[in-house]
This record gives sequence, C-alpha cells and structure tokens, in this order.
Amino acid sequence: MERLKAFIKAKKGSFSLEAVIAMMFVLMLIWLGVAYYTYLIPRQVLTQEVHNLATIAKLQGGLTESDIERFKNRLVDKGYVSENKMNKIVVTAVAEDEYGNVKNVTSVLPLSEGYNDDPNAYSHRNSKEIITVTAKIPAKSHFLKVMLNFWDNEPKEAMHEYTFQETVMSERW
Repeated sequence: MERLKAFIKAKKGSFSLEAVIAMMFVLMLIWLGVAYYTYLIPRQVLTQEVHNLATIAKLQGGLTESDIERFKNRLVDKGYVSENKMNKIVVTAVAEDEYGNVKNVTSVLPLSEGYNDDPNAYSHRNSKEIITVTAKIPAKSHFLKVMLNFWDNEPKEAMHEYTFQETVMSERW
C-alpha cells in the first residue's frame, strides 16, 4: 500500500512529450468511438424499423400512404429524426415481375378492403412480383462531422443519410 501511495504522490517535474501525445491520441480515439457509436447504433434500430415496414408490404401487397406516415411518425417519436427533417424521409416500394415490368406499390388498397381482381390495386400473391422497399432516412452525423473536420475532411455523401432496402414477395391474394 505504501508503494502505491508513493507512486501516486505528486513529484516535481513535468510530463514528457510522449505522455502528452499519448493522452491526446487516447482522447481522440475515445471521441472517434463516441462518434461512430452515435452513427451506427441508430442504424441497427432503423434496420429493424424498415424490416417491419417491409413485413407490412409483404402482408398487404404494398404500402398505403398511412403506413408510410405512421413509419415517419414512429421515427420522429423515437428521436431518430427531428421533426423538421421528417419531410426528408423517402420511402418507396416497387414491384417487379419476372419480365422486368415495374409498378409502384406505395398507394395500394389496405387489407381491410379485402380481395380485388385489379392487378394494379396491389401486388397479388400469384403474380410472383418481387417487392423492393427502399427507405432513405437523414442521419445524425454531428459527431462524425466534428471528428472529420479535425482532420480537415468532409463526411462522404453516403454519411448524410441511411439507405435501407428490403426485398419481399406478396402474401396477399
């Protein structure tokens, strides 16, 4: 115990240059870790939210406007997107058949409407159309910007928004 006290006890002198550089390096690593943590952790949660949206598209043969608005409101309520950036969230859903014909399925009939023979009402199960749901969500990259500016660098264009894509097939008859 006496050895520990003697080690901790203040001594005359100053820090070496190596110690100062090492402390600065450790602090930069911690700051960089915090920056990436604040950027990547929301990405995991947003991946789950987009997966839930794709599941709705799978069950319903596409998305309704109310599904998209509910998705946007959930992101704002959970704090992943600020209210003033809510209009920057872009959600698209397109269905592509085996011949390469593409149709927009972001304003389909809701499940409560039941079955409909119209092939444009929603993506039918027997049509074998592949539905691709894409969501572009603005990222909170404030910490990354600070760190990259320290090294006189700018964030890449892809760091300003998260882009998620899920592919499903319709289960609706």
